Amino acid sequence: MAFRANEAAMENRKSAERYLLSNLKELSTQERDASRKYLSDLMDKMGPVIDTYPVWHPLLVDKSRWTFYRTPNPQNGYSKIDHNVYFRNGFITCPYNAASNHGQDVIDAVEALPVINGIKITAKKLPVTLYNSDTTAILVECGWDYSLDQEGNIPWESIAPLLLETALNIHKQGMKSFSIEEMMDDYLLGRPCGKRSSLFIGQDTGLRINKMWKMIIESQMI
Repeated sequence: MAFRANEAAMENRKSAERYLLSNLKELSTQERDASRKYLSDLMDKMGPVIDTYPVWHPLLVDKSRWTFYRTPNPQNGYSKIDHNVYFRNGFITCPYNAASNHGQDVIDAVEALPVINGIKITAKKLPVTLYNSDTTAILVECGWDYSLDQEGNIPWESIAPLLLETALNIHKQGMKSFSIEEMMDDYLLGRPCGKRSSLFIGQDTGLRINKMWKMIIESQMI
């Protein structure tokens, strides 16, 4: 079946809205409306809701765990995050207050993440309640330099250096790549995805990623 990006994006957005808004029964009607409006505006800004990130994405700061974690995780630098919704270039996390010092532990962990090639990841508390009245909503964003292409996707010229850097990191760890088919489906496109495109990239960029990674595999460096 062909990958229908618009349908996937719409379905994921509706699912995320249900996840973050359906448990706010203890809030007043005014507070729930404020949360709904704020979330809608934020989603318009942050781009599509995604399931997993491609291995080259800057939010996956710990490349030594690339085969295990395809989203930000407490095990790869993001301490105390919980109840997460992921976007193309950031995510909302809603940890319980008692377990995260009202979200401050998350912010402190993000601020301690390394700045790699000038790419800084930031976190801030949101002014509304999401997921649960006993949680603090936090937005984590990745501050790297790219402009979306005409189709609204991340362009090849922004991805190429990250792809090469990822391959070098895998090489330094003495690890091996999976087959090109496995890499494209599970690690290089991000999910949801088709054979050559995803909510991150278009078909042309997907073909370029496939070609470059094939050359990397054929070089036997990983």
